[in-house]
Amino acid sequence: MAINFGFNSNNNNNVNALNLQKNDILDLTKKNPGLKRVILGAGWDVATMGQDFDLDIAAFLLNNNNKVARIPDDVIFFNNMEGQGIRLEGDNRTGAGEGDDERIQIDLSMIRNDIAKIIFVVTIHNAQLKRQTFGMVENSYVRLLDAENDEKEVCRFNLKENGSTVTSVIFAELYRDGNEWRFKAIGDGKIADLNGILVFIYRFINRRDWEMTTLLNLQKNDILDLSKKDPSLKNILLGGGWDVAKKGFFGFGADYDLDLIALLLGEDGKLIKSSKSVIYYNDMVGQGIKLHGDNRTGEGEGDDEKISISLDKLPIECKKVVFAVTIYDAVRRRQSFSKVKNAYVRLVNEDKGNEEICRYNLTEDGGNNTGIIFAELFKENGNWQFKAIGKLLDATVSTLSQMYR
Repeated sequence: MAINFGFNSNNNNNVNALNLQKNDILDLTKKNPGLKRVILGAGWDVATMGQDFDLDIAAFLLNNNNKVARIPDDVIFFNNMEGQGIRLEGDNRTGAGEGDDERIQIDLSMIRNDIAKIIFVVTIHNAQLKRQTFGMVENSYVRLLDAENDEKEVCRFNLKENGSTVTSVIFAELYRDGNEWRFKAIGDGKIADLNGILVFIYRFINRRDWEMTTLLNLQKNDILDLSKKDPSLKNILLGGGWDVAKKGFFGFGADYDLDLIALLLGEDGKLIKSSKSVIYYNDMVGQGIKLHGDNRTGEGEGDDEKISISLDKLPIECKKVVFAVTIYDAVRRRQSFSKVKNAYVRLVNEDKGNEEICRYNLTEDGGNNTGIIFAELFKENGNWQFKAIGKLLDATVSTLSQMYR
């Protein structure tokens, strides 16, 4: 049953509203003198039929040290809906109905003086249990309304990025700048619930830390200079994940067994000869590199398969590591990547508590292909670089090895 909170976004008060892009900043009170009471409204449509999606908006109130000083008082969510100067209007558990799905009222004049910033996050409740992600959510937005001017829309931010693997989005933040308030569009996705977001926020000490450690979502052919981003980087982990659609009629058929593979190449682009050059389920450990087990069904939370790499311990002649995923026994089982959804790879820093460095989400349809070259790690002028590839092809471990001989 849809819950109607009486929200109204179908008015004509958004004619002059600003459409913000990611990282845009609006001088909110300077552009709107006298503005005191605002409403942050959030909305979305669910693209996938079936199980209801329960998306929740939350606000984290941070002090000058970027810390949530009072827990739970300074976390506004469905179990703590009101604080000084801020109130969550309700918890829409289906997203059904017109207008904003959830809204938060903020009285800027009543926010405590020790609060420097308010971060707004939308999460999917029980996302891992229900296997739901923002890739199944469309037309997501947040907007600010002037509560004292017939709810005139001041600005809005439409989330345009693919969220195929993320379960929460840090949408925006309100922060003080002297005696003024500013509004910033953020739009950063995370794989985290409310507790995970709180842990993520709680780790940061100042604004520069926040900006520098924001998760990088790479696009196809993007290159990230890992050594430049973090000169101390040594031990990294590449994790890969995916979901598989139902197998045949009534769910019958063989499980999909997807395998993560690493190929160590030399200066000539060929497999190195002085050490193990192909890391896969039958040969899992090499010099400076290790595959963590073989997940034969893809079931379970988090990454489906992982490879650890010690950059300073790889063979000297290794100048590139190619990461691929293939479907085991795909031809005989008549399986292909057409049934594989929400596939991704991500890099994490093992020396910093598995802090995520970047990720690459595969957005293309896999078609009848049985393999994918996902990414590559390569050394250039002494620096390690990471490149998103996303090349689909018919491949097995054997044919991939032949490609680089």
